[in-house]
Amino acid sequence: GFVKYKFTQQNYIQLYYNGSSARPSLLELLPIRDTSNPMAETVNNPDLKAGWSNSVSLYSRFFKPKRGDSYTVNAGFSNRTNSVVTTQETDPTTGYTRYGKTNVNGNYNLWLSAYTDQPLDTARHWNLNARVYANYSHNIGYVGAMGNSLGLSSVDSYAASANIGLRYRKDIWSVSLSAMYNGDFTRYGETPQYNQNGHTYEVNLSPQVNLPFGMSIHSNFIYYTRTGYDDALLNHDQWLINATISQSFLKDKALTLQLEAVDLLRQKTSESSNVGTGTRQIGRTETFHSYVMLHAIYKFKL
Repeated sequence: GFVKYKFTQQNYIQLYYNGSSARPSLLELLPIRDTSNPMAETVNNPDLKAGWSNSVSLYSRFFKPKRGDSYTVNAGFSNRTNSVVTTQETDPTTGYTRYGKTNVNGNYNLWLSAYTDQPLDTARHWNLNARVYANYSHNIGYVGAMGNSLGLSSVDSYAASANIGLRYRKDIWSVSLSAMYNGDFTRYGETPQYNQNGHTYEVNLSPQVNLPFGMSIHSNFIYYTRTGYDDALLNHDQWLINATISQSFLKDKALTLQLEAVDLLRQKTSESSNVGTGTRQIGRTETFHSYVMLHAIYKFKL
Protein backbone atom coordinates (compact mmCIF):
# COMPACT_ATOMS: atom_id res chain seq x y z
CA GLY A 1 0.00 0.00 0.00
CA PHE A 2 1.00 3.64 -0.25
CA VAL A 3 0.13 7.09 1.04
CA LYS A 4 0.46 10.12 -1.23
CA TYR A 5 0.41 13.79 -0.30
CA LYS A 6 0.16 16.40 -3.06
CA PHE A 7 1.40 19.95 -2.61
CA THR A 8 0.38 20.70 -6.21
CA GLN A 9 -0.35 18.56 -9.26
CA GLN A 10 3.39 18.33 -10.02
CA ASN A 11 4.76 18.29 -6.45
CA TYR A 12 4.09 15.39 -4.13
CA ILE A 13 5.48 12.87 -1.64
CA GLN A 14 4.64 9.16 -1.61
CA LEU A 15 5.31 6.57 1.07
CA TYR A 16 5.19 2.92 0.02
CA TYR A 17 5.11 -0.24 2.12
CA ASN A 18 5.09 -3.84 0.98
CA GLY A 19 5.19 -6.91 3.18
CA SER A 20 5.20 -10.48 1.97
CA SER A 21 5.65 -13.96 3.35
CA ALA A 22 7.55 -16.77 1.67
CA ARG A 23 7.58 -20.37 2.79
CA PRO A 24 10.48 -22.71 2.06
CA SER A 25 9.97 -24.95 -0.93
CA LEU A 26 8.59 -28.44 -0.46
CA LEU A 27 11.89 -29.92 -1.58
CA GLU A 28 13.79 -27.96 1.08
CA LEU A 29 11.41 -29.24 3.78
CA LEU A 30 11.46 -32.92 2.83
CA PRO A 31 13.74 -34.96 5.15
CA ILE A 32 15.77 -36.32 2.25
CA ARG A 33 19.52 -36.98 2.16
CA ASP A 34 21.04 -37.00 -1.34
CA THR A 35 24.33 -38.95 -1.60
CA SER A 36 24.42 -39.45 -5.37
CA ASN A 37 27.67 -37.45 -5.52
CA PRO A 38 30.50 -39.54 -3.95
CA MET A 39 32.24 -36.34 -2.77
CA ALA A 40 29.22 -34.43 -1.49
CA GLU A 41 25.86 -34.86 0.16
CA THR A 42 22.80 -32.62 0.40
CA VAL A 43 20.61 -32.71 3.48
CA ASN A 44 17.25 -30.92 3.61
CA ASN A 45 15.82 -29.35 6.73
CA PRO A 46 12.16 -30.02 7.73
CA ASP A 47 12.46 -27.43 10.54
CA LEU A 48 12.85 -24.43 8.23
CA LYS A 49 10.62 -21.48 9.13
CA ALA A 50 8.62 -19.23 6.86
CA GLY A 51 10.24 -15.88 6.12
CA TRP A 52 8.83 -12.36 6.03
CA SER A 53 10.03 -9.46 3.89
CA ASN A 54 9.49 -5.75 4.56
CA SER A 55 10.08 -2.99 2.04
CA VAL A 56 9.56 0.70 2.76
CA SER A 57 10.34 3.52 0.32
CA LEU A 58 9.81 7.26 0.24
CA TYR A 59 9.55 9.04 -3.12
CA SER A 60 9.23 12.79 -3.62
CA ARG A 61 9.02 14.87 -6.78
CA PHE A 62 9.12 18.64 -7.22
CA PHE A 63 8.70 20.45 -10.53
CA LYS A 64 8.73 24.16 -11.37
CA PRO A 65 6.79 24.70 -14.62
CA LYS A 66 7.98 28.28 -15.09
CA ARG A 67 11.67 27.43 -15.00
CA GLY A 68 11.30 23.84 -16.16
CA ASP A 69 13.51 22.29 -13.49
CA SER A 70 12.63 19.15 -11.55
CA TYR A 71 13.93 17.37 -8.47
CA THR A 72 13.33 13.85 -7.19
CA VAL A 73 14.46 12.10 -4.02
CA ASN A 74 14.02 8.40 -3.31
CA ALA A 75 14.98 6.53 -0.13
CA GLY A 76 14.18 3.05 1.04
CA PHE A 77 14.80 0.17 3.40
CA SER A 78 14.15 -3.55 3.11
CA ASN A 79 14.84 -6.53 5.33
CA ARG A 80 13.99 -10.19 5.54
CA THR A 81 13.54 -12.45 8.56
CA ASN A 82 14.20 -16.19 8.47
CA SER A 83 16.08 -16.05 5.18
CA VAL A 84 16.83 -19.54 3.88
CA VAL A 85 20.55 -19.91 3.18
CA THR A 86 22.72 -22.80 2.08
CA THR A 87 25.19 -24.18 4.59
CA GLN A 88 28.45 -25.72 3.45
CA GLU A 89 30.72 -27.90 5.58
CA THR A 90 33.88 -29.28 4.03
CA ASP A 91 36.24 -31.87 5.48
CA PRO A 92 39.68 -30.24 5.20
CA THR A 93 41.36 -33.66 4.80
CA THR A 94 39.18 -35.45 2.24
CA GLY A 95 37.34 -32.51 0.64
CA TYR A 96 34.00 -34.20 1.29
CA THR A 97 31.29 -31.52 1.46
CA ARG A 98 27.90 -31.47 3.15
CA TYR A 99 25.29 -28.97 1.93
CA GLY A 100 22.23 -28.06 3.94
CA LYS A 101 19.63 -25.36 4.55
CA THR A 102 18.99 -23.17 7.57
CA ASN A 103 17.30 -19.89 8.58
CA VAL A 104 19.22 -16.70 9.37
CA ASN A 105 18.19 -13.20 10.40
CA GLY A 106 19.92 -9.88 9.85
CA ASN A 107 19.79 -9.43 6.07
CA TYR A 108 18.82 -5.88 5.12
CA ASN A 109 19.36 -3.18 2.53
CA LEU A 110 19.31 0.65 2.51
CA TRP A 111 19.36 3.01 -0.46
CA LEU A 112 19.13 6.72 -1.25
CA SER A 113 19.04 8.56 -4.57
CA ALA A 114 18.52 12.14 -5.71
CA TYR A 115 18.12 13.55 -9.24
CA THR A 116 17.70 16.97 -10.79
CA ASP A 117 17.17 18.20 -14.35
CA GLN A 118 17.09 21.90 -15.11
CA PRO A 119 17.69 24.46 -17.85
CA LEU A 120 20.54 26.92 -17.33
CA ASP A 121 19.25 29.77 -19.49
CA THR A 122 15.88 31.28 -20.35
CA ALA A 123 16.09 30.11 -23.98
CA ARG A 124 16.73 26.57 -22.66
CA HIS A 125 19.65 25.92 -24.97
CA TRP A 126 21.69 24.67 -22.01
CA ASN A 127 20.47 21.90 -19.73
CA LEU A 128 22.05 20.30 -16.67
CA ASN A 129 21.18 16.99 -15.06
CA ALA A 130 22.77 15.31 -12.06
CA ARG A 131 22.16 12.18 -10.02
CA VAL A 132 23.68 10.68 -6.87
CA TYR A 133 22.99 7.22 -5.49
CA ALA A 134 24.12 5.26 -2.44
CA ASN A 135 23.35 1.70 -1.36
CA TYR A 136 24.30 -0.44 1.62
CA SER A 137 23.48 -4.10 2.14
CA HIS A 138 24.29 -6.53 4.93
CA ASN A 139 24.14 -10.26 4.19
CA ILE A 140 24.68 -13.22 6.50
CA GLY A 141 25.42 -16.85 5.73
CA TYR A 142 27.17 -19.85 7.22
CA VAL A 143 30.42 -21.61 6.47
CA GLY A 144 32.24 -24.15 8.64
CA ALA A 145 34.43 -27.21 8.84
CA MET A 146 33.05 -30.75 8.96
CA GLY A 147 32.18 -31.79 12.49
CA ASN A 148 32.40 -28.27 13.91
CA SER A 149 29.53 -25.97 14.72
CA LEU A 150 28.66 -23.74 11.81
CA GLY A 151 30.27 -20.32 11.84
CA LEU A 152 28.44 -17.11 11.04
CA SER A 153 29.84 -15.25 8.03
CA SER A 154 28.82 -11.75 6.95
CA VAL A 155 29.60 -9.40 4.10
CA ASP A 156 28.82 -5.69 3.88
CA SER A 157 28.47 -4.19 0.42
CA TYR A 158 28.63 -0.45 -0.23
CA ALA A 159 27.89 1.24 -3.53
CA ALA A 160 28.06 4.92 -4.43
CA SER A 161 27.59 6.59 -7.79
CA ALA A 162 27.39 10.10 -9.20
CA ASN A 163 26.42 11.25 -12.70
CA ILE A 164 26.46 14.73 -14.16
CA GLY A 165 25.54 15.77 -17.68
CA LEU A 166 25.54 19.00 -19.65
CA ARG A 167 23.64 19.37 -22.93
CA TYR A 168 23.54 22.19 -25.49
CA ARG A 169 20.84 22.27 -28.15
CA LYS A 170 20.14 24.95 -30.75
CA ASP A 171 18.57 24.72 -34.19
CA ILE A 172 19.85 21.54 -35.86
CA TRP A 173 22.78 21.01 -33.49
CA SER A 174 23.05 19.36 -30.10
CA VAL A 175 25.93 18.06 -28.04
CA SER A 176 26.08 16.52 -24.60
CA LEU A 177 28.95 15.82 -22.23
CA SER A 178 28.52 13.55 -19.23
CA ALA A 179 30.72 12.05 -16.54
CA MET A 180 30.06 9.13 -14.21
CA TYR A 181 31.70 7.61 -11.14
CA ASN A 182 30.73 4.35 -9.48
CA GLY A 183 32.27 2.88 -6.34
CA ASP A 184 31.88 -0.75 -5.32
CA PHE A 185 33.19 -1.68 -1.86
CA THR A 186 32.92 -4.98 0.02
CA ARG A 187 33.87 -5.80 3.60
CA TYR A 188 34.04 -9.39 4.82
CA GLY A 189 33.51 -9.75 8.56
CA GLU A 190 35.49 -12.98 9.01
CA THR A 191 37.95 -12.80 6.09
CA PRO A 192 39.02 -9.15 5.77
CA GLN A 193 41.89 -10.15 3.47
CA TYR A 194 39.26 -10.41 0.71
CA ASN A 195 37.98 -6.84 1.15
CA GLN A 196 37.76 -4.95 -2.13
CA ASN A 197 37.53 -1.34 -3.32
CA GLY A 198 36.47 -0.99 -6.94
CA HIS A 199 36.19 2.26 -8.90
CA THR A 200 34.64 2.90 -12.31
CA TYR A 201 34.87 6.15 -14.29
CA GLU A 202 33.27 7.10 -17.58
CA VAL A 203 33.25 10.21 -19.77
CA ASN A 204 30.84 10.44 -22.73
CA LEU A 205 30.77 13.04 -25.52
CA SER A 206 27.72 12.82 -27.83
CA PRO A 207 27.33 15.26 -30.75
CA GLN A 208 24.26 15.16 -33.03
CA VAL A 209 22.97 17.05 -36.04
CA ASN A 210 19.43 16.87 -37.47
CA LEU A 211 19.50 18.11 -41.06
CA PRO A 212 16.40 19.76 -42.55
CA PHE A 213 15.90 17.12 -45.27
CA GLY A 214 15.30 14.33 -42.74
CA MET A 215 18.83 13.12 -42.11
CA SER A 216 20.23 12.70 -38.60
CA ILE A 217 23.86 11.97 -37.67
CA HIS A 218 24.79 10.98 -34.15
CA SER A 219 27.93 9.61 -32.49
CA ASN A 220 29.32 8.70 -29.05
CA PHE A 221 32.90 8.98 -27.86
CA ILE A 222 33.28 7.18 -24.56
CA TYR A 223 36.27 6.65 -22.27
CA TYR A 224 35.68 3.96 -19.68
CA THR A 225 38.08 2.79 -16.97
CA ARG A 226 37.78 0.41 -14.05
CA THR A 227 40.39 0.05 -11.33
CA GLY A 228 40.97 -1.12 -7.76
CA TYR A 229 39.61 -4.67 -8.11
CA ASP A 230 41.75 -7.55 -6.85
CA ASP A 231 40.67 -9.61 -9.85
CA ALA A 232 42.76 -8.40 -12.79
CA LEU A 233 40.01 -9.32 -15.27
CA LEU A 234 37.90 -6.44 -13.97
CA ASN A 235 40.58 -3.74 -14.31
CA HIS A 236 40.96 -2.17 -17.75
CA ASP A 237 40.64 0.95 -19.89
CA GLN A 238 38.38 1.11 -22.95
CA TRP A 239 37.74 3.60 -25.72
CA LEU A 240 34.29 3.16 -27.25
CA ILE A 241 33.07 4.88 -30.42
CA ASN A 242 29.53 4.48 -31.78
CA ALA A 243 27.99 6.17 -34.81
CA THR A 244 24.50 6.35 -36.30
CA ILE A 245 23.17 7.91 -39.50
CA SER A 246 19.50 7.85 -40.42
CA GLN A 247 17.30 9.18 -43.21
CA SER A 248 13.53 9.61 -43.09
CA PHE A 249 11.24 9.24 -46.11
CA LEU A 250 7.57 9.42 -47.12
CA LYS A 251 4.83 11.63 -45.74
CA ASP A 252 5.28 12.70 -42.11
CA LYS A 253 8.66 10.92 -42.21
CA ALA A 254 6.94 7.60 -41.60
CA LEU A 255 9.82 5.46 -42.94
CA THR A 256 13.31 5.73 -41.51
CA LEU A 257 16.41 3.86 -42.63
CA GLN A 258 19.10 3.86 -39.97
CA LEU A 259 22.66 2.58 -40.21
CA GLU A 260 24.18 1.95 -36.79
CA ALA A 261 27.81 1.10 -36.01
CA VAL A 262 28.60 0.02 -32.45
CA ASP A 263 32.06 -0.21 -30.85
CA LEU A 264 34.08 0.73 -33.91
CA LEU A 265 37.38 0.19 -32.06
CA ARG A 266 36.32 -3.30 -30.89
CA GLN A 267 37.39 -2.76 -27.29
CA LYS A 268 34.18 -3.33 -25.33
CA THR A 269 33.97 -6.35 -23.01
CA SER A 270 31.37 -7.50 -20.49
CA GLU A 271 32.47 -8.56 -17.01
CA SER A 272 30.56 -9.06 -13.79
CA SER A 273 31.44 -9.48 -10.13
CA ASN A 274 29.17 -11.06 -7.50
CA VAL A 275 29.98 -11.34 -3.80
CA GLY A 276 28.44 -13.57 -1.18
CA THR A 277 29.12 -14.55 2.40
CA GLY A 278 31.36 -17.42 1.35
CA THR A 279 32.24 -16.69 -2.26
CA ARG A 280 33.32 -14.04 -4.72
CA GLN A 281 32.70 -14.77 -8.39
CA ILE A 282 33.81 -12.92 -11.49
CA GLY A 283 32.94 -13.74 -15.07
CA ARG A 284 33.12 -12.48 -18.62
CA THR A 285 30.24 -12.84 -21.08
CA GLU A 286 31.24 -13.34 -24.68
CA THR A 287 28.76 -11.42 -26.85
CA PHE A 288 28.81 -9.41 -30.06
CA HIS A 289 29.68 -5.94 -28.79
CA SER A 290 31.08 -4.68 -32.08
CA TYR A 291 28.69 -4.74 -35.03
CA VAL A 292 27.05 -2.79 -37.85
CA MET A 293 23.28 -2.99 -38.27
CA LEU A 294 20.79 -1.56 -40.73
CA HIS A 295 17.36 -0.71 -39.30
CA ALA A 296 14.14 -0.11 -41.23
CA ILE A 297 11.60 1.71 -39.06
CA TYR A 298 8.04 2.43 -40.20
CA LYS A 299 5.63 4.46 -38.04
CA PHE A 300 1.91 4.41 -38.64
CA LYS A 301 -1.29 5.41 -36.84
CA LEU A 302 -4.25 3.14 -36.17
